Amino acid sequence: MTLQDWTSPDDLPLLAVGISQQTQYRPPFTDALAGRTLALVDAEGTERTCAFADAHHVEITMAGQAVSATYDATVVRDDIYLVDIVIEGPYRYEAVAGLPLEQTWALDLAAGTVTSTTSFVRERPDGSRWVRSVDEHLWLADAPHRVPHQRSTGMVGKRVLWQYSDTDRYDHIYMNAHNFAWQCVSGVEEGLTELDRTRTYEVAPDLFFFGWSEHVQPVESMLFVDLANMKTFGRMYGWEHRTGEILHHQFGAHGVLLNTTEYPDVIG
Repeated sequence: MTLQDWTSPDDLPLLAVGISQQTQYRPPFTDALAGRTLALVDAEGTERTCAFADAHHVEITMAGQAVSATYDATVVRDDIYLVDIVIEGPYRYEAVAGLPLEQTWALDLAAGTVTSTTSFVRERPDGSRWVRSVDEHLWLADAPHRVPHQRSTGMVGKRVLWQYSDTDRYDHIYMNAHNFAWQCVSGVEEGLTELDRTRTYEVAPDLFFFGWSEHVQPVESMLFVDLANMKTFGRMYGWEHRTGEILHHQFGAHGVLLNTTEYPDVIG
């Protein structure tokens, strides 16, 4: 057995290589939104429309500006979808010009609620580039009750082994409301471990919209974690500084709950 010492970010495999096989358990895309137009409103009352022309193209209109984009939608549960939108043109925030943004939704049609995360590449004062994400809450304009998905601690204490392919397995430990640890048990990143910042929204019982920001590489991930069915799927968006390319990757996994940690109030 050869042990890999990960001593520098440049020792890591290219982002595209590291996750290239992780589509094996990704569920199929759906055309359920094709032909629909959703009128949405945010917490400030700003309106936008999203016209889904077909299974992969959408036009977003906001403040009189229309932006064409590509998207994929995946059924999560009845009336709940993961919608992943890649926007090539300029679209809000301080994104580096010429680089696409990625906007990912937890869309709950029955509740009329959307939690949206937009990830983009931003230039830092020293000239380097990093990835940042902005979360926002949206509602269908005709939703009778505008209640956002709530931040949750429902995953805290759980340790899950996720299998992304025949060769790629990762151990995830959801430590608290703001951090989780992961390690690659097998695969091209075997032995690599990180502790990353997270946020978790509860969309339905045992169903969470979960995101993390890596600190070693400029990568942001947003995904659904379905603990009732022990499956997860979502997307990874990153900046590969070694090639000057954007990473846009969708993945899926099935898992097993290894244990749940609960801390006692008193020791001894």
